[in-house]
Amino acid sequence: MKLQPIRTPASAPAGAGAVVAEAGVVEPSSELIEIGAQIGGVIDRMYVEVGQRVAAGAPLFSVDSREARASVVEAEARLRRIRQGVAAAHTSLGVSRRQDALYRSAGDPRAVSRQEVIASGGTVEEAAARVAVAQAEANEAAAQLAAARVRLARHTVRAPRAATVLQVSTRAGEYANAGNQGGDSAGPLITMGVTDPLHVRIDTDENEIDRVALTRPAMVTPRGAANKRISVTFVRAEPLVVPSGS
Repeated sequence: MKLQPIRTPASAPAGAGAVVAEAGVVEPSSELIEIGAQIGGVIDRMYVEVGQRVAAGAPLFSVDSREARASVVEAEARLRRIRQGVAAAHTSLGVSRRQDALYRSAGDPRAVSRQEVIASGGTVEEAAARVAVAQAEANEAAAQLAAARVRLARHTVRAPRAATVLQVSTRAGEYANAGNQGGDSAGPLITMGVTDPLHVRIDTDENEIDRVALTRPAMVTPRGAANKRISVTFVRAEPLVVPSGS
């Protein structure tokens, strides 16, 4: 009994002259975009599924953020309290300035002594220093709040660009390590790519490199359909030479 081959090998088009025929793989035009968690933790929500097209910045999944949300609430409360202190310091400075102006406007030294005028000026300077310290504390608290909000935002992983979800390797309830490691798997949690258009990556044998004309038109034959040929145009070359395996 004669066995039929399962895969149709690459072949040159009929009537073609000197050609270079290589095996290739279809891939997104953006190449594969591998997504991991920025913060380690339990995934509490998945926003996408395989085949879904997402816009840039759209949420993909989120990691438990209860502690991060509590930090934001704490930082907001601290900033409000410090800003109230800044307002009180400004009020005290205003009173001190008005009192000092009143002392200095008195022309009769018998009404206000020189010592009282000097003390009043010192009170103004002290109040101004308290305002500066309070404002610096407010600036620090605002920076801490901004940092807390950034940490909270990192719990939600978003699409880096508009693309199609090609693979989802995790689900809600699983633990995600920071980086591309997801649970016990060694791959990314989500794989995305731009599928319109698609590209065909051809790995050329090192012995054929000098025969390849990069800018010339080419034909692609799907595996298993030798009679079907698709015209393709050159996009780019990656000049990375890897020795052939034995």
